[in-house]
Amino acid sequence: MALKDTLEDKLQNLKQDAERDKQSELDRPKLIAEWQQAVNWLFARVREWLTAYEQNGLLSFSEQEIPITEEATGPYRIRMMELHAGKATIVLRPVGRFIIGATGRVDMHVLGRMIETERVMFLRTTRFGATEEEWGILIPERAGSLGRGRRVGNLPNWSRRNLQRLTQENLKEAVERLLG
Repeated sequence: MALKDTLEDKLQNLKQDAERDKQSELDRPKLIAEWQQAVNWLFARVREWLTAYEQNGLLSFSEQEIPITEEATGPYRIRMMELHAGKATIVLRPVGRFIIGATGRVDMHVLGRMIETERVMFLRTTRFGATEEEWGILIPERAGSLGRGRRVGNLPNWSRRNLQRLTQENLKEAVERLLG
């Protein structure tokens, strides 16, 4: 009798798991669309906040779609942004929607320099007391300019204490640091 109960319990659990997976499949397009919207919002703010430099011919923007695959969503396409400043290109590349401690991450780095000490992170979070997610920026603590004169053992401090609500001022600071 205990064996029957155990088998029935296991079969019931498997059925519930399958139903949950089916519901999750239905939610995937919605989750992807919401994530794409959040990234588009971030890119619109970056462009808006740096538009004066574009108007002065100091900066230009381009965007393209890239493929991403996450375990929770499977494959999808999302936009990435590039900021062109003379010979330098700064890339804003979505990492994923499902990030531990956040509801999305976009990395910003100079093309060709994707090392830890020369990367800025945008994290989507409710950490700032809002009821809805908003973008924060994480600029690693540093001595001197970002990435200059650093040894391998001198990695940036990615502490969440350094996470700030994204503003025009800290965006400009991050771009300035990346351009060195």
